[in-house]
Amino acid sequence: MKKAFSVALFILLLIGESKGQIATFKYVHYDSQIFIKVRLNDETDTLNFIFDSGAGNTVIDLNTAKKIPSLSVDTGAGISATGAGGAQKVFLISNYAIIHLGNIQLGSVPMIAMDLLHLSEQFGRKIDGIIGYDLLKSFLTEMNTDDSTIYLYSFKDKIKAKYKSPLSFKFYSNIPIVQCAFKLKNGAEYSGPFLFDTGAGITAFINTPYVRANGLLKKSGSAIMHTTENLTTSSTSYDVRIRGFSIQHNTFNDLIISLTDVKEGVNAMKDITGILGNKIILRFNILFDYSNRRIYLSPGRQYETPFESIFSGLSFRIKDQKVLINSVVPQSVEERLGIIAGDELLSVNGNTTKEMYAIKKYFKIPGEKNIVVVRSKRNNEIATYKIENRKIL
Repeated sequence: MKKAFSVALFILLLIGESKGQIATFKYVHYDSQIFIKVRLNDETDTLNFIFDSGAGNTVIDLNTAKKIPSLSVDTGAGISATGAGGAQKVFLISNYAIIHLGNIQLGSVPMIAMDLLHLSEQFGRKIDGIIGYDLLKSFLTEMNTDDSTIYLYSFKDKIKAKYKSPLSFKFYSNIPIVQCAFKLKNGAEYSGPFLFDTGAGITAFINTPYVRANGLLKKSGSAIMHTTENLTTSSTSYDVRIRGFSIQHNTFNDLIISLTDVKEGVNAMKDITGILGNKIILRFNILFDYSNRRIYLSPGRQYETPFESIFSGLSFRIKDQKVLINSVVPQSVEERLGIIAGDELLSVNGNTTKEMYAIKKYFKIPGEKNIVVVRSKRNNEIATYKIENRKIL
């Protein structure tokens, strides 16, 4: 989430017609993120961008930008970008970019460059950039989660007629804010404004001031401390199970949300209750109408899919082609076995895959007894553990 620029975005269409459906392109849903392919300027290589409604500006990875001759990175003009966990120095691209998406071009797009390595490590996939507002403000944008396709229309198109009542929103730094509500297991109900963020791979975050003002951590019962890698830094949160979460007339029951504990960044803001993420958002087919500040939601195929529980105390990241333990839940079986953050995961059930999605899948099957081989960070010794997936939240 970035500080907004006031530079106009000009749309260059490769087709002459400006009404009706303008373009379509596929996306890849990987580990709760939406990846799309883009090209910049006259470059022939495609780049992996995250489609993120929580991105107020278009971002390119600093190292990727330096490798593109047509981009000029002003490394002497660092500014501060505020994310869910805090602030990080970013750099302006002194010349505007032309972004190719499917059969269209977005021209004169202002971009900022920042180091996205930590995000690539988190998802185990190279992330070259992030795009959100600059696309969504330019087209009536439909994200069909049933067929993994994004459709772009003229804002005058009648596609809105197939959707029911719209969800009104306001902007915060070019990011939509919608009203949501949630109910704790003890029956206590809360509501407020949430950022509508397709770049957040969670159900929902509750901001730290709201958590503290309402004593949510104490009222929620069992909680698991968790470390999350955000756009700008890492942060601490507590996963808790709640009775229900609602957006518009849609209520989802028995799910886990995260109560944040941070000192800076978006999650430390007092005037926002929290962030709504993809584990709820992607249960809908979505139509973004930024010209009228409306979002239309229609239940998709995943609408009634049960939410995941937590069966493992481990989280992972990819660094230098190695799978590393990113964090270990305190008092978990894994911690009692002596596994610590920084240990290297060599294999699970004999599989040495570096695909993050495949690794996580092993630890989501209830009752599965995984053979986990780990190289210790402390003494470089290799140990083998048999760990059964047991529900911890």
